[in-house]
Amino acid sequence: MSLDGRVDYVIKFDQVDAALTQTAELADLIDALSIAESNSLSFGSGVGQVNAFWHDTRTLGVGGSELLDIHDTLIDPATGKTITFSEIKVFVVRCQSPLELKMSFDVANGWIGVFNATVNLNRGDVFIWHNFSGLGAPIGAGNSDIGFLDTGGAGGDYDIIIVGIGTRS
Repeated sequence: MSLDGRVDYVIKFDQVDAALTQTAELADLIDALSIAESNSLSFGSGVGQVNAFWHDTRTLGVGGSELLDIHDTLIDPATGKTITFSEIKVFVVRCQSPLELKMSFDVANGWIGVFNATVNLNRGDVFIWHNFSGLGAPIGAGNSDIGFLDTGGAGGDYDIIIVGIGTRS
């Protein structure tokens, strides 16, 4: 088996401010912000490497909730085998319309590899966390749960992607 991938993102904003342009004689002055990041991940279990990923589109009913164990209950979409993650290197949740989603890491047995908190996502929001410089966030049987709750009263779908180090059985 082989697994290679990249995580790319660009954040770019240009601001033209009348207060800045009043002093320019031949050009507009622009306050430019640009951050571009590109990280490649190769197959393996070291720094900058991954060997397992899981993804799903999940549905919550109106006012619905679920507790997702991301350590050893996820089924590989390609092989049908259970993935047991030991490290997480990329974690993404995208909230689809009309869902408003509360994502809780501070539940019993919560995965605190990222942080011990709650994140609220509105329609269209995306939560992205990654760790390319180290070995990833550890995960095990006692710290692997994430709570998801529909807070908008409409229900709906969310996408989740997990990439890291794991085994299949």
